[in-house]
Amino acid sequence: MDDKKLLILNKAEEIIECCSKNGVNARLMGGTAIYIKCPSAEKDPFKREINDIDIVIYHNEGRKLKNAISESGFMPDKQFNSIHGETRMLFKNGDIDLDVFVGKFIQCHELNLEENMKSETDTIPLSDLLLTKLQVVQINLKDIKDILLMLTDHEFSEKQESGFIDINRILKVVGRDWGWHTTISDNLQKIKSMLPDIFKDDEKGKDDVSIKIDELKKRMAEEKKTLQWKLRSKIGRKVKWYELPEEK
Repeated sequence: MDDKKLLILNKAEEIIECCSKNGVNARLMGGTAIYIKCPSAEKDPFKREINDIDIVIYHNEGRKLKNAISESGFMPDKQFNSIHGETRMLFKNGDIDLDVFVGKFIQCHELNLEENMKSETDTIPLSDLLLTKLQVVQINLKDIKDILLMLTDHEFSEKQESGFIDINRILKVVGRDWGWHTTISDNLQKIKSMLPDIFKDDEKGKDDVSIKIDELKKRMAEEKKTLQWKLRSKIGRKVKWYELPEEK
């Protein structure tokens, strides 16, 4: 492990400890959480860098967070935080950026992270971590490798339990929101088409992940849909079902 990676991981651990000491329920997400949860993040073809720290807190803990963060040496981006502080905050310590999501993850789609935060002690659950990657409309190779990394290292489960991906959490999200369902379906199709290029000589690894993708697609198709989902599906792709972060 290189020095920068180790420094960021140590800082991430320090932030979670400082938050806990100050009564803030914080959980890691993003690349740091993926690195912690997935041993294969140190191996090819999934070896990845860590360039910043992402956390989520409860929506009513913003003020307490500032004290916790200052103890870790992070300084606020006052202009950004004054404008967006109800949903997101930025801090910086040297060349390490800290991105704080407040209650929700709002990018191409919106995901309520508070619902499952307490089921893990250091990171958000694997199901939510996977959803934050599957929701990317303009998905790139880095996102795809992160998704495949999680599917390689972890099995699906029918309930939330540490070390497993709660498939029912994903089904709940896609069953009530046509937009989520559409984006994830598109991404799964794209990811599956790229498996031969990414896994290359690892036929078993490719087959194992392919089976999981097929299982998720099948379960998504079978999942009971809400009335809102059905009404939105009638409009279909004529109206945009996502937002691009740079448009916000």
